[in-house]
Amino acid sequence: MAPKVCVPADFGKRHIGAPSHGNLTFNMKEGEPIKANSIILSLNSPVIDNLTTDLHLTSLDVEDFSREAVDCFIEASYTGEVEAMNLDNFRDVNKMSHVFEISWLSARCEKYFVSYTDKLDSESSYPDILFAVEEAVYLMSALKKRNFLDLVIKKISSISAVKRNTFVEKFLFDLGGLTKVHIDVSLAVVKSDVHVLVNMLILHLEKQGLDSLDDNSRYILQNVNLSICYLNRNDIHAKLFSTLKKLEDISKEDCKLYIHLLEDSTSKGLNTAIPVQLLSLQEYWNTSFSASFEKMASCESVTNLYIFFDGLYTTLWQAKNVPDLEIVPSIVDRIIAVKERRGWGNMAYDYVDKFYKVSSNQCKLAELVKESKDLVTKTDGANVSIIICEYTGAEFVQNIFRQDGDYRFRVSFPELAEYKLMLSINTIMENNDPDAFCMTWNSVKDIDDKSNVPKLHFALERYDGFNTKTLPISWCGKPSCDMTKKFWNWGYIRFHSNYNLEEDKAIVGSGGMSTRYGYVHPVGDSTRCRLVVYTIK
Repeated sequence: MAPKVCVPADFGKRHIGAPSHGNLTFNMKEGEPIKANSIILSLNSPVIDNLTTDLHLTSLDVEDFSREAVDCFIEASYTGEVEAMNLDNFRDVNKMSHVFEISWLSARCEKYFVSYTDKLDSESSYPDILFAVEEAVYLMSALKKRNFLDLVIKKISSISAVKRNTFVEKFLFDLGGLTKVHIDVSLAVVKSDVHVLVNMLILHLEKQGLDSLDDNSRYILQNVNLSICYLNRNDIHAKLFSTLKKLEDISKEDCKLYIHLLEDSTSKGLNTAIPVQLLSLQEYWNTSFSASFEKMASCESVTNLYIFFDGLYTTLWQAKNVPDLEIVPSIVDRIIAVKERRGWGNMAYDYVDKFYKVSSNQCKLAELVKESKDLVTKTDGANVSIIICEYTGAEFVQNIFRQDGDYRFRVSFPELAEYKLMLSINTIMENNDPDAFCMTWNSVKDIDDKSNVPKLHFALERYDGFNTKTLPISWCGKPSCDMTKKFWNWGYIRFHSNYNLEEDKAIVGSGGMSTRYGYVHPVGDSTRCRLVVYTIK
């Protein structure tokens, strides 16, 4: 076994090709073999160490790799640097780093790829974006490494819809020659513009003159959200089924698939979308807590105990407006009285239990409320559903505040049924206008008995690496950003990257940022947040 030496290290680039050192031969598919030093290569690669030291090999066959990539691989082993790596040899160098198990070189390849992907934007050319996609797809298919693919999908999703859709159209032009992973990328990045992908499927079926579905066409139909296509581009939806109708050689399974897709995508759900209540505390800014309590208790917009409790909790974040307030146990009796008068049901125990435990009035309120069986009911998590996966603060801003989106989710009532629902978010992309932001939800399929339409309450959950906590949003109003568009507020919640308190103090108040809250709750790069929904009985 080679002696323990810390790599990467600089063994001297000048030694490459030296006849007296070249005791290991790399056999190429074409041209002269390349010679290198077995010790230097063994110090970097445990695989080469085993082949040369234990199996006594003096030559290695590398016909699968380009000469440029092998040269780069050897130079990196000698110098500890990857200066010779470029777009042309990246795939082979990266593959060699995995084949020969050089962990530091694999890390350098990943760093190179991340740096390349970070530079992609709405001005990037099709070949630039295609390179990132193809390399990520290759790594997923050949090496089962998904991190590159997730990185590329996230990046493409962040660029403009026009650029994103144009890329998908070109990318799917030769649909028959793509793999399932290629199609998965397209499905992930089109977001709500699924009609772009559906239209390319139609063109593929027409261009190929197919009598039956090929594997890729069937895969798209099985995975695409045709309900969104039906809602947004009914003409393309109709054209798809008209094209499918013309196929002559249809299997029994495909026929069942057509019927299911048609029924599932054209069901009308509820007559109208239901808005998610995002109330504003503006009229409560200069009001005492007791006055706010009474006003919220009689407000028509406060339709359940969740919203009422959220309002009280959020009001208490205005610490400077209620400096002498002390939350005492008697407030529970007042809340119970309002609940009974308004005919509201209980909240889920888990919802209140996840509120932050700090020595502040709002958290004293949560502690008192969760101990009252007249206000909370233990449900063992049966009435909460996760709508979106976890985002960092910056990712949440990009995916929720700055991009339209539709998110399917399910809610269950054990005594009634399970419902498939869809949350739609219209963002403040255009001119950063907060008034444009709204969240609505609708059912994916018809609900026969409209009296059984579920009542829902939406919230954020924040995970800090140790605990998951509830952040109520029903009184956060519309999100707003500072002039630099670096910091975003949603009520008392601050979304940011690399949070800096002094910078925060300097920036709050400009560009519509609120200065009303005594403490702004941060969600940054070290935390994750997600939208969740609670069903209300």
